Amino acid sequence: MKSAISVALALGVAAMAAIAATPALDMSRALPEFEKIVPGRIGGWREVKSPYVQIAVATDDRGQAVAATYDETLMRTYVDDAGHAVMLALAYGLNQRQEAKIHRPELCYVAQGFKVLAIESSLAHVPGVPDEKVVIKRMLVEGRDRKEAVSYWIRVGKLFSESAFDTRVYILGQGLKGEVPDGILVRASQIVPRSIEGEELERIYAVQEKFLSDLVKAVPETSRASLTGW
Repeated sequence: MKSAISVALALGVAAMAAIAATPALDMSRALPEFEKIVPGRIGGWREVKSPYVQIAVATDDRGQAVAATYDETLMRTYVDDAGHAVMLALAYGLNQRQEAKIHRPELCYVAQGFKVLAIESSLAHVPGVPDEKVVIKRMLVEGRDRKEAVSYWIRVGKLFSESAFDTRVYILGQGLKGEVPDGILVRASQIVPRSIEGEELERIYAVQEKFLSDLVKAVPETSRASLTGW
């Protein structure tokens, strides 16, 4: 009888500890309304209609686009006076958990029939972030009908994630503090010639990083944290 009572008490304590350790969702955090806060003109860029369909920011196991993963998304195309056309994709999740996280573009592109030719980490200049440096991924992909150069960052809380492992560890650490971070994918991409390489490709990535920097500056200061966390 005593052993049964001891087991019951132990289970009760464990259950209460689990409840106490469960991070609470921040219901006061407001969703960014991208259609309102992202202007049609960004620095020297202007929004245009594009005949190209962007790669989805989230897919299911069959490679089909899904929308339920994110709380807010935006897809637009911008051009500058030099004729550069950059496709912008924003995908925001209010509460990032192990079972519901930002989808990494390298996986989404592959799921939608592209091959990743190259991917590397770089540091980009982003206004408002400490030291104004953000870890950004540069990726070159090729599909049946086009080739794309892609620059993106994934922010989860204050972390600019370089890998799925980094994201999981960060979310776990935040959860142990009783916090659930928000997160966003900020992606810029351009359709490029099949033969692109070397300095020409570097110039494309430089254009994209300049565009992303201009994007942050163009968003009202009160909303920039949704993009950068700061």
